[in-house]
Amino acid sequence: PILAHADPPLPSAPATVGRRLADGTLWVGSSQGLMLRTPGASRWRLFHSRRWLPADDVVDLSVRSEREVIVKTSAGSSRLHAESITLPDKIQVIQSMCRKYHLRDGYASQISLREPGNLETAEMQLTDDNDGLWTSLYVAAEAFCYAVTGDVEAQRHARRSLEALMRLETITGIPGFPARSIVPIARDPRPYGGEWHRSADGKWWWKGDTSSDEIVGHYFAYLVYYAVAADAQQRDEIAQVVSRITDHVLDQGLYLVGPSGKPTTWGVWAPEKLNHDLSRFEDRGLNSLEILSFLTVAEYITGKPRYREIRRELIEKHAYATNAVGQKHVWPTNEINHSDDELAFLSYYPLMVIDRKSTRL
Repeated sequence: PILAHADPPLPSAPATVGRRLADGTLWVGSSQGLMLRTPGASRWRLFHSRRWLPADDVVDLSVRSEREVIVKTSAGSSRLHAESITLPDKIQVIQSMCRKYHLRDGYASQISLREPGNLETAEMQLTDDNDGLWTSLYVAAEAFCYAVTGDVEAQRHARRSLEALMRLETITGIPGFPARSIVPIARDPRPYGGEWHRSADGKWWWKGDTSSDEIVGHYFAYLVYYAVAADAQQRDEIAQVVSRITDHVLDQGLYLVGPSGKPTTWGVWAPEKLNHDLSRFEDRGLNSLEILSFLTVAEYITGKPRYREIRRELIEKHAYATNAVGQKHVWPTNEINHSDDELAFLSYYPLMVIDRKSTRL
């Protein structure tokens, strides 16, 4: 009865078992997992799947203390225990695991486990369509860590992955055109899935049809590392690669153009597409935001007035700033892709932090 009109309502219903503690804490089991609501909380916490439970159907509970509960399911029991940890300690755990299991030649990669829950059985994914994007996030995270703490290990890891990111652009042989991913031919003689090309030295495969997602990541990582972690020589290296990527996009009419001589599937920021091609309607807001962000980063890092002038033209003649305001207004609503929120956040960041009246963030 106490759950019949729960506010907020249960994430999973109906309940199969429940315990209410003296302080008002509620532990509730269901066929879809375990739920917790502490006194004064505005929402329930949901514990489900193999991360927390052997099976999702909770059949019984034993609350040992306010920080410990035993959960019985059809596949066995779990002990959930809360521990306090400082944010620096938590970050250290995450960084250590990331560095041990998820870095492949400097690229941030996914892993799969041959045995569920056993990290020692981890197998690293050899390639991913978004190697550039995921690695960019890692570069920025480590660069921010170095800027705040002065941790030279964070700087070293940020630098190594930055070099991996820059390698995606130089390996294609097309100035300003980064690959999605690269794989040593000796390690994977016949990669599959997508558009693959051999590097000029014959030692690498590189993956083409690069998307706007990748380019968003590159600009974000280059800006953050340039601003908070780079020395003078590294700033020059970053300025050169940012110039090549930006000039490539502009010289190709606001398209990303690969070895076929045609725009890639998603590397499109041109007004004739975003503003006048209904097949690109859903890309209008986000891609307008992206290119304005790219040009802002490029001007900040290189100081070239060309980028400022083209940004102004896109705003004044093609309404790109107005397009960007509506980037989250997508129709039909089932076309909303929340990974696009990530691309929007990464594109907003430079626009929010760069002070155009100076040469600093």
